[in-house]
Amino acid sequence: MENQLTVSDNNKQYQRAKKLLFSFLQRSNWRPQITETLPAMRFGFVRMKALMKILGNPQNETKFVHVGGTSGKGSVAHMIYDGLRASGHSTALYTNPFITTPLEEVAANGQLVDPGDYVKAFNKVVEAAETLYEESPYGLPTYLEVKAATAFVLIQKAAVDWAVIEVGSGGRFDKTNIIKPEVSVVTNVSNDHLQRLGPELSDVAWHQAGIIKPDTPVVCGVEAPELKAVLETEAEKKDAQMSFVSTSSGEGSYYDTNRDTAKAVFKILSNESAANINVESAARAIEKTCIPGRFEIVLDDPLVILDAAHNPPKIEALSRTVTKLYPDKPIILVFGLIKRKDVRGMVSELPSQVDEVFITSPIVEGLKTASPKEINRELIKNGFSKSSFHLEPQVAFEKAKVRAEKLDDALVLATGSLFLVGNIREQYWPEAKILRMRKNS
Repeated sequence: MENQLTVSDNNKQYQRAKKLLFSFLQRSNWRPQITETLPAMRFGFVRMKALMKILGNPQNETKFVHVGGTSGKGSVAHMIYDGLRASGHSTALYTNPFITTPLEEVAANGQLVDPGDYVKAFNKVVEAAETLYEESPYGLPTYLEVKAATAFVLIQKAAVDWAVIEVGSGGRFDKTNIIKPEVSVVTNVSNDHLQRLGPELSDVAWHQAGIIKPDTPVVCGVEAPELKAVLETEAEKKDAQMSFVSTSSGEGSYYDTNRDTAKAVFKILSNESAANINVESAARAIEKTCIPGRFEIVLDDPLVILDAAHNPPKIEALSRTVTKLYPDKPIILVFGLIKRKDVRGMVSELPSQVDEVFITSPIVEGLKTASPKEINRELIKNGFSKSSFHLEPQVAFEKAKVRAEKLDDALVLATGSLFLVGNIREQYWPEAKILRMRKNS
């Protein structure tokens, strides 16, 4: 009989599993100039399917909603997850990347998965990865493939009615595109990941259209005619019915757009008698959805807002929301980006209320950060003359709070990267607390 692990044992084994997971960043030799070419993406997709076959294809046992797009897909996924649970369905959720710890990526029925279950699922995937390496031409799976495979094993164990899956980036060759969803969602198409998926926005749309499945309804928030045409062409090829959502603009917010997209999914599901969806209950749940790291208030005095906006459209939407809710508050900004992000575009969308900027570098495994000097140059070009650089995100954050306390009614806004948000958020939601409570909000 299997020994029952104590909480302490579970957490120790979880830490070991986490360390091994991060080692896949080096073991799989992740190099953008090689792994992000189209042939390499195709090869990686085939490898992911081979890995899942060794695992027994656990992804074939659940009803899915697959959520892709450039911006808002994580928020929409959370909303659909909450709506399905409010309709009385057992439901799992897979989003990525995590904020503080890998466990955060998989939830079921309102709780993060158990650390002990995570370890067992991860170990099973590692064994399959070793088999893949020894018996196939594909080599070791990547860090992202291992994470996704672990999530599918956990979802199978949870034995839920539904699972909501967020696409990583793109879609057509994304490691999550091995599922057969009941509904696919493309929130929008914009220029984040353009270096990887481009060079044109139409190329990004082509990648995202890849999650459209034969004879499966699609909810789409794309508005630009030339990009809609790419998605419509894919849908026609696959006899998939498309429903377009008019995205909010002007006085609307990115929250409104995400909410309307999620509600459109439930309108489709409500027409399926087997789905047993309560649209009213789902809508009420969507209105109450809270998402860690998305316009999250973690402190009231001074007011501190964390938001993981990491591309120009998200920064623009965040700026619009902050300006609408707090029009008279000076903003003390904590700002740091991952390398290869659109520094110029993001800085140009910052709110004019920014009084001072504390530039920093997010701490993250396996990724380089944007040049602080480049960020500062763009800040100066856009009229933000008061800035300073602090290597440690926590130091930048503490200095920003001190500065906000000296100004009359100022707020602190930390944004630019999900990883930066995670670095700061850990002060309020440390890993030990997340593992203990199996909640992160």
